[in-house]
Amino acid sequence: MAKKIKVLIVDDSPVIQLCLEHILQSDPSIEIIGKVDSGFKAIEFLEHSKPDVITMDLNMPGIDGLETTRRILEKHPIPIVIVSNLYSPEDAHLNFEAIQAGATSILPKPRYPFNNRNHKEWHEFIHTIKTLSKIKIIKTEFSNQDSKFKNWTTQTLSIHPLQSKIKYIAVGVSTGGPPVLKEFLSHLPADLPAPILIVQHITEGFLEGLVQWLSKSTKLNVKIAEEDEIPLPGHIYFAPIDYHLIVSTDGRLHLSTDDAIHGSRPSVSCLFRSLLQIGPQYTIAILLTGMGKDGAKELKELKNAGAITIIQDRKSSVVYGMPGEAKKLNAEHYEVSAENLAPLLLSLLKK
Repeated sequence: MAKKIKVLIVDDSPVIQLCLEHILQSDPSIEIIGKVDSGFKAIEFLEHSKPDVITMDLNMPGIDGLETTRRILEKHPIPIVIVSNLYSPEDAHLNFEAIQAGATSILPKPRYPFNNRNHKEWHEFIHTIKTLSKIKIIKTEFSNQDSKFKNWTTQTLSIHPLQSKIKYIAVGVSTGGPPVLKEFLSHLPADLPAPILIVQHITEGFLEGLVQWLSKSTKLNVKIAEEDEIPLPGHIYFAPIDYHLIVSTDGRLHLSTDDAIHGSRPSVSCLFRSLLQIGPQYTIAILLTGMGKDGAKELKELKNAGAITIIQDRKSSVVYGMPGEAKKLNAEHYEVSAENLAPLLLSLLKK
């Protein structure tokens, strides 16, 4: 018999505890080994038992889920899934601060009723737990990089659009992506000569919060892409939830509801394919941390067609899935850490 996936549920609501237990144990490969209602009890639980995955509430008495996550990951490299109902602009940033603290993924708290076995949320919970139980956690911390980036940020970084042939910077990212994006985007100048198009795999309900969170740490304009708009230099466009992001032949953005690719919509592959059609020689394509292989094959095709291609290295990736698959194909010109991604991009744009 295959070994069961052991899960610890941390939530101060008995109702949510029971709900998560009911959902997860509907899959025979998952076993709930504990349910606790506070961060202190979660830390104490780990002194004598080791789950494969932890689900973590954020709003709890005593120490909240954010601080609990920090303390756990100081000693235990266990995947932590934030289970959150924080969607408001005032609170949404806490989700991504938890990710920056080392949590691996975010899922919404289950909605009533809890009795539909075929509900999409059930499948997402189960799939996430089973997938994360197989990965080795790498806790990536970005220290204060002010001195390291001083030369980049204090010198004149103006790169007039006519000085660079690059028209599109396309980024694909999944699990572990938000803190890497924050590190990358925070070191780019406002006068970046090309738009950045991003496909981030993220659960429905959390994209708006991610955009708001990133907006506070970058000089660039961050938004969710809209149908038929023209991507502008110095702007960042995220693919909307459940829509592929495509650059049309006329240079406008198109949102597509075509079938999911590699189980994802939006898909990195779809964005990269569109850039293959309209001008790979004007493209820098980047594949960052994430599970699966979305975008890997297309990154190789972009490289062969004249694009500049970059992948995140294994050491700084929470999950070396997508960049690792690209590496197998020799799809990259450059493999860099998250901290060196911005300096590399700026140097390429200046050439």
